[in-house]
Amino acid sequence: MDSGKPAADRETMAGAPRHLAPGRAAVAAALTQLPVEQRDLLRRAYYDGWSTQQIAADLEMAEVSVKTQLHYALRALQQGLQSVRTLP
Repeated sequence: MDSGKPAADRETMAGAPRHLAPGRAAVAAALTQLPVEQRDLLRRAYYDGWSTQQIAADLEMAEVSVKTQLHYALRALQQGLQSVRTLP
């Protein structure tokens, strides 16, 4: 049965202790609001554990650009988390 979530999200949520589940759900919700490119960068850097140098080589872009785009993606994620927290 497909829950509509990517397999990695389902696996991460399944292995999470129950007290962490609400926070993980908030992060998952905020991630869905990001553009695909930002989600991809965050996944490579924080889920897959790639270095900025590896990401830059794979995407054929300057490492400084990867760092800048990761900064913007993290800021957008933070803003998304703040909006998720303020929902009723």
